[in-house]
Amino acid sequence: MNNYFKKKILIEGGYGDGDLITKAQWAETYKRYSSFESRTVNVHDIDIDNDVFYMENITGTELTVELVKSLSVSEIFRIRHEIVDIANKMLIFEHSDITGEDERIWFHGDMKLENFMLLDNGEVKIIDPDSFKLARLNAVIDSKITTALRSLDIAYHIKTNGEP
Repeated sequence: MNNYFKKKILIEGGYGDGDLITKAQWAETYKRYSSFESRTVNVHDIDIDNDVFYMENITGTELTVELVKSLSVSEIFRIRHEIVDIANKMLIFEHSDITGEDERIWFHGDMKLENFMLLDNGEVKIIDPDSFKLARLNAVIDSKITTALRSLDIAYHIKTNGEP
């Protein structure tokens, strides 16, 4: 089991694809998003003036191919479903107040398997909140969602068929 708690530095200009959003806009949007999607790590304190934020302390295990290989097939499918559901909630989150447009979505830009945590209660939670940003929808669908799912699928294949 690992505890996950971070103090992160906010960096101006890293939160959008193309037109950038400010640190304050990022902070407000992340707070709204984490209220909208409970499977996102909570940020308890955002200090814009000092460029830091503090996340909740959660206990669980980061998802890895090795961990997934040790799980039952039904648990692998449950986790896969949760990751897809988390990504789907990103697609429907209302954010047009940030940019006044709908062609971008609020999305986690680094959806690799290791940025999900399996909590002690069995819940899957996405971590690494500073990877959230505005992204063009086509870029997200083409690459980001499939990264974590591909790792799960590889682990499932190894579990059911042995090493390639």
